[in-house]
Amino acid sequence: MKFINCIFLFITISMYPMEIPNEEVNQRARKIQNDQKKLFECELSNEEILEATRFDLMQKNISVSTFSDITNKTRTLVDALKQLVIQGNKADMVFSEMKLERHGITQENWMYYTTNYNTKEKIAALEEMIPDSEKKIIEQFSKSLQPLLENWLLETKILIDFDNKNPDKRELPRSQKLFCWWKNVLEKYDIKPDDREIIIQILSKESPLPPSDQQYWHSYFEQKLQICRDLAAPPLQIEGTKVSEQNEAKHIAFEGYVKKMRTQILSTESVQDISVITLGYDIPLFASKGDRLWEARVMTIEQELRAIIWVNPKTKAVHFVCVPYFTEEK
Repeated sequence: MKFINCIFLFITISMYPMEIPNEEVNQRARKIQNDQKKLFECELSNEEILEATRFDLMQKNISVSTFSDITNKTRTLVDALKQLVIQGNKADMVFSEMKLERHGITQENWMYYTTNYNTKEKIAALEEMIPDSEKKIIEQFSKSLQPLLENWLLETKILIDFDNKNPDKRELPRSQKLFCWWKNVLEKYDIKPDDREIIIQILSKESPLPPSDQQYWHSYFEQKLQICRDLAAPPLQIEGTKVSEQNEAKHIAFEGYVKKMRTQILSTESVQDISVITLGYDIPLFASKGDRLWEARVMTIEQELRAIIWVNPKTKAVHFVCVPYFTEEK
């Protein structure tokens, strides 16, 4: 394992230890896993992973000063290579005169670098790897952190999905929930029986993220996870009424909102939240105290509240609790 190439690999392994599964079935397993990442929207954009990495390093108190020793060693190595390639000095003389062994660079390391970094361009590329700025450190760590976080997000959403679909099995161990969930998913794929068992074992392996890290990632990704809970939760119902399903209530609420607002509707708004409430007072010609109503909230994509609308499931009548522009109800 080479001196500089593995700097960040060593650190990442110490932070999040991983095991590499059997490579023959690993590729198929990862393809299936990636299918589910897309389905559950677990893929992180470049901007998202850089911001998450910055947050992770702050939690671990890792900064530029953490790498001061590595930075000095790498700069010494780069200076030595420049003497060899640019100034034309002999490799043995440079190794001896610059006392590279004192910097942790062995003869084997030196031979590797003199062979693989024998041009100005390659030395410049190596110099770019020196962890002497926050930007470089974040970019390097993000490469290893991204698959770990995406896999953890998928695992967390799988557990939410399992609990919502199997409320009587919520007390099962996490590992058993993951095994059952993946076993059900793999039934949709054409896989040999022997490979199927191995793939299930690979996919149902729990995240290597330590519990303490998972705790702060739960908080960090709360919005993503909440969306998953909302999607996975069984749809709300008010049985025995004209508007018993939540989707119909959303449609009625937004239809009434469009009629009231006329041309003032924003292209970014829609009914995003729906819930069932119990009315605490009488509203003449609409509903009585104790009635169960649909409460719809019109939101923009920036999560800004635009209106709160109640729908009476018995009559389909609409009542506007608040809207941007009030007009007389008809």
